[in-house]
Amino acid sequence: MSRSNPPAQPAFVPPRRPTNPERPLGIPGFTFADLFAPLRLAALHGEFEKWFAAHAPEDHARFAAYRACAGAGMKPEEVSEAFWPRRPTSASSSGSCSAWSRRPRRCVKA
Repeated sequence: MSRSNPPAQPAFVPPRRPTNPERPLGIPGFTFADLFAPLRLAALHGEFEKWFAAHAPEDHARFAAYRACAGAGMKPEEVSEAFWPRRPTSASSSGSCSAWSRRPRRCVKA
């Protein structure tokens, strides 16, 4: 007869703080609750699309091309560029999107 060990338990699990549904997202007119309301989430996505097209039109066009065909017929490099856009200069100068600044340098074969 074999014994089974009890499932592993984490040493400490911090209590979950409830998120205030009225907490602003940092985009005027949108709150945390909008992430769970399909029509509001679609509106938020529309705002992102407008921002992306205005601040990085070439990258937006590359991603739109990928989205239209899900990568079918695209070279692997084109798919990579669609998902890993270059840093838009207008966003970097205004500091409105800090995630753009975290892109690592490209590796180059010697």
